[in-house]
Amino acid sequence: MKKVWKGFAAAVSAAAIAATGFIGASAANAAEGDVTVTITDATSADQKFVAYRVLDATNNGENYAYTINTKYSEQLKTATKLSLDGTPEANNAAVTEYIGGLDAAEMKVFADALWIAIANTMPAVDPDVTEFAGKTGGASFSGPQGYYLIRQTGAGANDALSSVIVNTAGQDGVNVKLKKDVPTVEKKVQNVNDSSNTTSDWQDSADHDVNDQVNFKLSGTTASNVNDFKQYKFEFKDTMSAGLTFVQAGATAATTDVTVKIDGTPITSGYTVTLADVSSTPTGAYAGGKVLTVSFADLLAATKAASITLDGDDVVTVEYKATLNENAVIGSDGNPNKVNLTFANDPHYNGAGANQPTGVTPEDEVIVFTYEVNADKVTSSNTPLEGASFALLKWFGGEENVWKVYQHAADGTAAGWVALPSTVTIANKDAIATLPQTEAAKIPGTATAKNKGGKWTVNFPRIDDGDYAIVETVVPAGYNYAAPTQFTITGALVTTQPTGQPITGTWGAPITSNEDVTVSNGTISASIVNNAGNQLPSTGGMGTTILYAAGAAIVLIAGIGLAVTLRRRQA
Repeated sequence: MKKVWKGFAAAVSAAAIAATGFIGASAANAAEGDVTVTITDATSADQKFVAYRVLDATNNGENYAYTINTKYSEQLKTATKLSLDGTPEANNAAVTEYIGGLDAAEMKVFADALWIAIANTMPAVDPDVTEFAGKTGGASFSGPQGYYLIRQTGAGANDALSSVIVNTAGQDGVNVKLKKDVPTVEKKVQNVNDSSNTTSDWQDSADHDVNDQVNFKLSGTTASNVNDFKQYKFEFKDTMSAGLTFVQAGATAATTDVTVKIDGTPITSGYTVTLADVSSTPTGAYAGGKVLTVSFADLLAATKAASITLDGDDVVTVEYKATLNENAVIGSDGNPNKVNLTFANDPHYNGAGANQPTGVTPEDEVIVFTYEVNADKVTSSNTPLEGASFALLKWFGGEENVWKVYQHAADGTAAGWVALPSTVTIANKDAIATLPQTEAAKIPGTATAKNKGGKWTVNFPRIDDGDYAIVETVVPAGYNYAAPTQFTITGALVTTQPTGQPITGTWGAPITSNEDVTVSNGTISASIVNNAGNQLPSTGGMGTTILYAAGAAIVLIAGIGLAVTLRRRQA
């Protein structure tokens, strides 16, 4: 047997632990007999491990002796590239000297090579410690003193498989902590305000008009040890609710319908893009939705072909557009959109077998809200009034600087904002306040209809924040034209999802600038008042003054006429 100093053995153990996927090791004082190894943060039953005691160890005071466990002779020969064709004592000495000379990076390479050699052995080598699983307090096993290769064989959804070498010689117990090195995923959306011509940063919630194209961004990070993998699957699975429609140029989704970048550098090949129906299982917000999948079968191969270098913790982004459609939910329930990331989680997978071992990140979710404007017609006594038509106008700032009119969906016509007729003249944004009835009558409006509450109303569904005007385009017979009702809708959304809260927690009811315009959930309501007939002049008014002046003129003319007549008679 080969004897080694205690301090030397401890150094090997520390280097091994630091290099091969576990961190935070601690050990008790030297002891004889069995040792207990505990993986302290392996608390899930999904986390499973086996252990191979590749070297046996005994101690004698300050010295340890290591001998090759002969069932692993061939695997150690492969991993160390040593001939190991000498006497047992010489082979023990060669392996101990080889391992003792490794630094942390080299120890990691050795651990990987040793596991691959064991995994590729046929018939399979049985582990010295059969499968043990995570539990409260951590996954643990007890066994003879030795030099163990611990292999993780099972992982939770958001976990990666690891291998570690642990030296237990002379220790009562060894505690190790899993080194978590798994990808992450994040989803964001942008808000656009047409009236101010502004676009927000990437955030967790937004509001949009019907048929707006909404910008979405997915961001996934690779594992820091991505270059240790032989093959690296990296797949975004994005689920849209039924109120969102993926924007694609052709009949099927294509790579050109998304923009993919790796650390900011565009990549246009090496991945696939597919769009499918949500399975029949989901209910609620995602029922009837679509699933967009952007998948790299091997991110390493794709980046190599594109001359992009991966350094670990690389950021892969996918940007795409989806239209807020006429199925979009109005109000606080909103239209959610979520993503998860499937990733390779076993750096030792060499491509053999049908399926690469993978993990899946937790989902990240964003939401798009939309509102509705209701305009109802009443008399000055607040009695519902039939016979009016209304148009909803919205100001579009920036280079356009025009008012546009809301168009309801009809056969062959999508709902949304369209240009005013060329015959309508509204000089600027402020001119809407004094829009005359003659111009208002040229704007295509929608007739009121009696609702369940007995009001004569027009609904303008699925609008967002901005500056608006409700214009009366047809005035009920016998009533006066009502000037446009102006108001601004300001979103009150929480743009960052509250920790631990559902995405609907980002909802805040919109605010309006006009106190006569009310808000309930996502519905903005205005009552447009008409006064009956042409107003007659009243006492003290201008009309009275005109009558008094006309009467005085008549009296004066009569007086002059009478004077002239009398003078003629006298003559």
